Formats: sequence, structure tokens, C-alpha cells
Amino acid sequence: MDIKRDILLKDYSTYKIGGPARFFCIAKNNQEIKEALLFSKENNFKIFILGGGSNILFPDEGFDGLVIKMENKGIKKIDNIIEVESGTLLSELVFFAKENNLSGMEWGNLIPGTIGGAVANNSGISEKECISNFLKSVKVIDLRDLEEKIFLKEDCRFEYRSSLFKKEKFFLIISCKLELLEGDKEKIEKDSRKIIEKRLKSQPYNMPSAGSVFKNPNGSSAGELIDKAGLKGFGIGDAVVSELHGNFILNQGNATANDIKLLINKIKKDVKDKFNVELQEEIEIV
Repeated sequence: MDIKRDILLKDYSTYKIGGPARFFCIAKNNQEIKEALLFSKENNFKIFILGGGSNILFPDEGFDGLVIKMENKGIKKIDNIIEVESGTLLSELVFFAKENNLSGMEWGNLIPGTIGGAVANNSGISEKECISNFLKSVKVIDLRDLEEKIFLKEDCRFEYRSSLFKKEKFFLIISCKLELLEGDKEKIEKDSRKIIEKRLKSQPYNMPSAGSVFKNPNGSSAGELIDKAGLKGFGIGDAVVSELHGNFILNQGNATANDIKLLINKIKKDVKDKFNVELQEEIEIV
């Protein structure tokens, strides 16, 4: 297990923001994950589990502990059941499903991040099109005793953009099983192209961001509320609300975590004042 010191977290974040991690390692299999966890336990270090870094705002001062970058990758298929290791990129699973004529993951096109993060956040684009709809079970390491445990779907407490694993931080996801639908490769490809085209037109991919900053309130759209509040194009420092999609805050080059947080607070205040709606962050602020 190669544990390094003072690794800049901005290099592992789609926001391109974040100071140094005191300790940092890349874990490529379950054995390395457990070695890293044991190292942190023996030295009483705080730990942070990092997937694709696509939904995270790291602090400017860094992280005073051990960051474990999950790169345990692998996909196995038995009929329409797929077992996926948590460090596998969502894009890799989307491609694998399409190549094996399995439908259900089309919504994952152009979404960065890993399977572990997608499960913890119950990622998707609607209640019908989200990862929990296809989930059968999740395998974890319990950080309290380093034992492996399996949770069935009904035990995972899935909600909109949330789960047991997001709320209770002592479960580290190492793999999951999904039951996808038999489909036609050409139709899957066609549906995927539609999703990709729509995203490219409606979401900014030209500058660093962490995707949707806020959850959509019940019966409403965070992006529309931010737009109606007149905040598109508004910036603090090098952080700016996207002109293309109000729920994206972009790093124009040298934004700090503090710039992003100040802008988040400004958006929440203005939306609350104008529409009496309290926006809740979807991104994780470390």
C-alpha cells in the first residue's frame, strides 16, 4: 500500500479546487482498501473515501487525514445480473450494459463519477430512472470493525439523492449487484444519443463544475428558481452561476472553495427571499 503525503485534492476533483491531503492513497482492490483503513485506524486518522470527485467541494486548506481514492474496478455478468466494483466509472458500466444488450443505465451517459458514489447518492435523472431502481444488493466494509457486510435493496433506505450510505458514514461501499432489463442494442444506443444531445445543449461542460449544486425541491426545479431569481451569470471571485443552467456553479479558473460557498449561500438566500423555498445542497462540502 503506497501512502503518499501532501497530495493536492484539486487534481482529483472535477471542480479543480482543494488543498493538500495530509495522507493519500489509491486502493485498487479490497485488500488495499482494508490495508488503508487499518493504517488510518492504527494512527487514529480521519478518513475520506473518494470516488470520481465529481460531486465534491474540497476545502482550500486541504484535509488533515487520509484520503482513500477508490480505484477497485470490475464488472461481472450472470444473465441480466451485473456485479460492479465501486471504483468502476459510471461511464464504464453504461458502455458495458449497452454492449450486453441490457437497458436501464442510459440515464448515466455523460455523468462522471464512480458506481460507489452513484449508489450512495442514488444518482439518476428521475424517480424511475435512478440506480436504486435496478439495485439488488450492496456489499460494504463496516469501518468500525473492518468486516464485510451485505445490504439488500430494502435495507439501503434509498431516497431522492440519498441513502443509508450517505447518511451513515461508517459503511464503505465496495461493490453492488444490479438487475438490468433485456434490451435491444440499437434502441439503447438511440436513447443514449438523445440523452447525450440533450445534456450537451442544456448543461455546461466547458468549465470545471461539480454538476447540480442543489437538489430539486418538491414539484420544482432548482435551476429554474435560480434563473427566475436573476442569478444566472452572477459571480463571486472566480465562481459563477452558469448562463446555460442555473443549478451549475462553474470554476472560471481560480475559484476557491470559499468563493463557491459564498455563492451557494447567496443563491440560497435569494431563492428563499423571493420564493420562500429552501434549497438543499446536492454536492458534498468537505
